[in-house]
Amino acid sequence: VMVCGVASRMLSSAQKFGNEIGCEKCFDDFKALADTSPDAVLLEVPHGVQDDIVLWALGQGLHILIGGCLATSSIVADEIRRVASSNQLVVEAGYTARYSASWEKAKRLITDGNLGRIVAIRSIALYAADPQSWYYQQNASGGMPLTHMTYGFINPIRWIFGDPLCVSAFANRIKQPGPGM
Repeated sequence: VMVCGVASRMLSSAQKFGNEIGCEKCFDDFKALADTSPDAVLLEVPHGVQDDIVLWALGQGLHILIGGCLATSSIVADEIRRVASSNQLVVEAGYTARYSASWEKAKRLITDGNLGRIVAIRSIALYAADPQSWYYQQNASGGMPLTHMTYGFINPIRWIFGDPLCVSAFANRIKQPGPGM
């Protein structure tokens, strides 16, 4: 892979990262990446701005690697799927948990029958994000920690077991009850 450009809201952030990876073309506007003639775009951004960037990149004919969930809503996800499919573009969402050694080992243990018959799965997420970060802001995060649980925990479990028969969810309390959180 050759990184041909880096963009961030703040040019200084793009330049700092560009220096770390040896990329000289750095921008404070993601649309300027089109001038670098990329084949694909890797997105590592807050979910609140992700949808617009993904749809822009697909409109440019670029393949997309998303470092998080596919979209902030099912409506946008359907649009991404439609545009990508009609233009034969690859969209890979951040389901990297599937590729971690611990999930791969769990899949082997389960599919080889070493753990016996699995009848129920329970996932517990302890979410200690900084309340000042975008993760805690409903509009910016697209609903963290729920979106994080989908690609960090639920997706690898579906990879191992297939589609669920029944799903339920609950939360104990809102830790940071401020407006928009």
